[in-house]
Amino acid sequence: MFRRCVLFSLLLLLTIVSVARGQEDGFPNCSEEEVLVVLNTLLDYFVMPTGPLTTLDDVVQHASDVLATQENSISLLPLCAEAIEMQREDFSLLTDTLGQIALQRADVPDSANPYTLRLPSPDDTRRAGVDRVRDLPSRDEMTEDDRSIRACAASEINALEGLVQRFGLTHTRAYGLIGEDRWLVAVDRVLEWREENLPKIPECLEAIELGFHLTKAASDTAAEFALNHAGITGEDNPYNEAADKAREVLKTWRADLKLTRPEYAGATVLALGTPSELPPCNSVEITVAYKISIYEVLDVLDKTQPGESGIDLADYAEAHIELRDDLLSRIPFCAELFKIGWVAREHLGANAAYAAYFTLGRQGQRNPFAEDLLSASDALVAWVEKTADYLAEVEGIVGPSPDEREVSACRAGEIAFMLGYVLPDFRAFVDAAFAIETFADLLAHYDQSLAFRARLWEQLPRCQEALELGLIMRQIASDWAVMLAMDTAGVDLDDNLYIANVRNDLTAFDHMRKALTDTTVAGQAQASAAKTYYVTANPYANIRSCASTDCNIVATARPGDALTVVDDSGDWYELRLEGGATGYIAGFLVSKTRPG
Repeated sequence: MFRRCVLFSLLLLLTIVSVARGQEDGFPNCSEEEVLVVLNTLLDYFVMPTGPLTTLDDVVQHASDVLATQENSISLLPLCAEAIEMQREDFSLLTDTLGQIALQRADVPDSANPYTLRLPSPDDTRRAGVDRVRDLPSRDEMTEDDRSIRACAASEINALEGLVQRFGLTHTRAYGLIGEDRWLVAVDRVLEWREENLPKIPECLEAIELGFHLTKAASDTAAEFALNHAGITGEDNPYNEAADKAREVLKTWRADLKLTRPEYAGATVLALGTPSELPPCNSVEITVAYKISIYEVLDVLDKTQPGESGIDLADYAEAHIELRDDLLSRIPFCAELFKIGWVAREHLGANAAYAAYFTLGRQGQRNPFAEDLLSASDALVAWVEKTADYLAEVEGIVGPSPDEREVSACRAGEIAFMLGYVLPDFRAFVDAAFAIETFADLLAHYDQSLAFRARLWEQLPRCQEALELGLIMRQIASDWAVMLAMDTAGVDLDDNLYIANVRNDLTAFDHMRKALTDTTVAGQAQASAAKTYYVTANPYANIRSCASTDCNIVATARPGDALTVVDDSGDWYELRLEGGATGYIAGFLVSKTRPG
């Protein structure tokens, strides 16, 4: 019953806010693609196995699972009304329901249960949702709104500081009640503070992340008190550490705001958790890339200079694709070189398209690719000049060797962002390309290609799977525009090498997308099947690289340490270690019950 009620409430909440909230409240409405991102985060809760929470041990175990899922799933969300609403509402709903059940299992009557007095029944929630949705416009009737979110004014920042201070005071006073064994009163005080103060959070940029942290701090603190009342105290109470951590974040919230994003994060994404960053390159790699950008790239670009017979577009296409598939494809995934690789590809593609229209007599601003070519050229020159200054000051090798450098695997939230937000945007681009019928459609498609690539650069997570998929999407979007430009200029189909490239890249994209989706689904299934075991061996237990004592020891664990077990069907249990690595431990060394 717990599972059905919570999931129904979450889905109903999303249905309501997806049409009820919007720019009139200060935040833009979520697009259909952004709603998919929100739904992806909810799927983490759908796959969580939940039996009947008949005992306090069941409640504790499920609370631990919920906290872990929250930490992993709500890590990257769009900055739009539905997502912001969900950040606050689903954390409160899941945590409040667990607190309610914990007090019920401790024989607290509903008339004295602070949660039961606040949480509506499923029937009441359903009726209210139906009434609200019936009178709301459909998403198709909505107008496109401004995607920007204003920064908080000084007075609003002061108001946010006041909310943090008042929560700290409320927690201190509520905590003082526990010495009198008044846990229920303490729970009520914290929930009352949340009801009265969270609606006062202004609809401005800095308030988004603080609103999330205030919601979590209040909800987790109330749950901590509720489980304490039920006799689950100290390390046995999963909300003990979670609430402490949430309250600590509030002390430095302004200094730690993650809304000051790296260059690529874009204007529509909030990273709740440090986004992946590319490792630095070393000076030797930068030197090689510098020479490539000056000599190899410029040599190819020179092929579009008009000769006696004009511009040989087919000759340029061959040189462009050879350079891209050879030297540029070998540029490593490190910070400085990823940018030059992207910039060089943009310049080469824009130059090809501009040259195609140049042969038709469209020069200067009459050429639809003039602005794109100028922007790409400026970016390439800026990188070359900056790098020349850097290399002039370098003595010897500076920076990590390739063997010491590791590109991080994408986090769950970053993969959800790619699947639910970036991929639908790319599919819309491809659908529009297949629907081109007029010259006006063609020009609109060029603009769509430029806009998509600009967004992709800003928003692409800098982690392994996203980079691989993102680069192939960028190449398709660029080559499609060049392919059509060459066709418009009258290049023979056999000489238009971009046709075969687009076709092959679409096939590669589909394979990569499917692999990423399958991996994500498998990961969700594995995560949903994970269980917590505790080490019972004394003084320690070995964790090995495979299921045998002949395998290397990769870690050790002490008595009482909690381990995440993803497969306990054999004599050796498969573990998911910190950072996502896999390990194995003999089953007789662990137990589902924490040792005393």
